[in-house]
Amino acid sequence: MTDTIAFKPYPGCAYIDTAMDALFDIMERFEKQLGRPIDPAEVADVKVEASLLTIAMNGMSAGYMDPSKLSPTNINFSLPVSIALGIIAGKLTGAELTDPFLDENRREIVALAGRVELAHSASLSVRFIKAIDEVTDLEAMLAELDAVSLFKARHKLREHLKRVATMGPREMVGAWQSLNQPEKMLLKSLVSLRGFFGKGPGYDLGQSRLEDLRMPFGARVHVTLRDGTMLEAEKHIPRGGPGDPDRLQVAAEKFVREASPVLGEERAKKAVEVVGSYEKHSLAEIREALSPAGA
Repeated sequence: MTDTIAFKPYPGCAYIDTAMDALFDIMERFEKQLGRPIDPAEVADVKVEASLLTIAMNGMSAGYMDPSKLSPTNINFSLPVSIALGIIAGKLTGAELTDPFLDENRREIVALAGRVELAHSASLSVRFIKAIDEVTDLEAMLAELDAVSLFKARHKLREHLKRVATMGPREMVGAWQSLNQPEKMLLKSLVSLRGFFGKGPGYDLGQSRLEDLRMPFGARVHVTLRDGTMLEAEKHIPRGGPGDPDRLQVAAEKFVREASPVLGEERAKKAVEVVGSYEKHSLAEIREALSPAGA
């Protein structure tokens, strides 16, 4: 299971990560080219195309969002507010979710978040499904869902989907039509009639190759400035997620950033070295490395 852990560089659900990665890529390129950061006031709108996972996450949180009092808990699952925070602060860390920062910048955050539009990308959803199928047997797993059980669970499913509020029949047809032929063939290959005649024999996750797992929570971000300039970036594997070759480095950087106020930067970096080679150290040495000086 360690191979499937996602080290999240941003405070929030993992499904916001690729969108934030793409946004910061845009902002970094803009600053390098023009010698200044993007001014939030010059952002006309932001469009984010993402997989169904991200869209559903945002849909579930939207009903709990109170523009008059921003809550760190709700922001964790709101992509528009996270995008707005990233543009305004130039970063997204725990510091941007403190009450003083949110209260001081609330009007600007809410206004900018209102100019962020989310759209489902069926191709990005299929990319995620394909990545899971590459290390598991999705057809066998789905065959465990027989028609009778699905019928009995229809009321719970209906209530859940109502809260998620992602796609109706028309949107589903549009999503299917937007796929290319290989993407459609992949989805068709996962559908088995076995489930209509009883459950399949069961699937053992021990047969999965989780060490090869990639987590493509893909996102395309389009930023349009008021002067008509259009800036775009696309990311598939989130920084720190399975499939990112620098995954552990992302975790180390986050630890140093967040632990430095308590441990001091040098001591935090030393703690990363000790934990990274924990086999060579005693429990007492590891505890000492993770404790403030003199504690």
